[in-house]
Amino acid sequence: MKAKRRELPGFPNQRGEITWVTVMLVLAIAAGGYGAWVAGPIYWTQLEAKQVVKDYANRSIKNPDEESLKAGLLRDLASLDRDPGVAPDGTPILRPAVDVQPADLVWERGGTAEAPVLHVAFQYDRHVPLPWLKDRFFDRHFEVDLQLDVSRADWGGRER
Repeated sequence: MKAKRRELPGFPNQRGEITWVTVMLVLAIAAGGYGAWVAGPIYWTQLEAKQVVKDYANRSIKNPDEESLKAGLLRDLASLDRDPGVAPDGTPILRPAVDVQPADLVWERGGTAEAPVLHVAFQYDRHVPLPWLKDRFFDRHFEVDLQLDVSRADWGGRER
């Protein structure tokens, strides 16, 4: 006598049938992929902005010219990515995604002579259009606030 196999709801006995579980899984994967495709680049730009700040902190170890460092930092941040915008005359333009004004940039040296630090902070907003959804956008506010060690490396070689 053969034992009867019990079928579970949502899991058919025959292969190849589409169930509500399969449909929900495909929709969840598609929604996650769309979200990563739309939001991934703005978070990648945030990571790049932090890397640019760290690069300029490293440059500040040997370069005492604060104004040229700040100008270069603002220029490099503005070149990271572009967001769509509207000019005052109504024409569409591309504007810098990381748009930081000189007055909004905090660049402060501190610490002690043995352990100098550089504090760099700024904020910016992103206005991101959603592809395939006409006239839909989402806004995100980002902050970069880093306290960086700017002491010279001591490799134990010669005396200073």
